[in-house]
Amino acid sequence: MKTIETLIQIFTILFAFIGVFLALRTIALKKKINYSTLKARAFLNESFLIDVWSLLLLACLFFIIHAIIELIDIFNLTTIGPIIKAILTEGTELGVLVCTLLLVYKWFKLVNLSKYQD
Repeated sequence: MKTIETLIQIFTILFAFIGVFLALRTIALKKKINYSTLKARAFLNESFLIDVWSLLLLACLFFIIHAIIELIDIFNLTTIGPIIKAILTEGTELGVLVCTLLLVYKWFKLVNLSKYQD
C-alpha cells in the first residue's frame, strides 16, 4: 500500500510541474495575443465554459471529500487504517491537481489558438 501512496505522490509532482510549465508558456504568450479575440473565444464558446465550470465543480468536490476524510479522522469516527487514509487523502489532492492541470491546459489551448487568429 505504501507504494501506491508513493506512486500518487510522484504523479502529483509530475502533474504540478506540467501545470507550471503550461502556465508559464501561457504567460509568455501574453504579448503575442489579441485580447479581444481571446475574450470572445473564452466567453462565447459554450463548450469551453461548460468544461471550465465542470472542472471547477469537480475540484471543489475533491476538496469536500478531502475535508470530510480529515474531519472523520479528527473525531475518530472510523477505524480506517492510516495507509488507506493516506491513499484517500493523496488521491483527493491528486484529483484537485488534475482538475487544475486540465483547466490550465484548456486556457493554454485557447491562448495558442488566439495567437494564430490575428
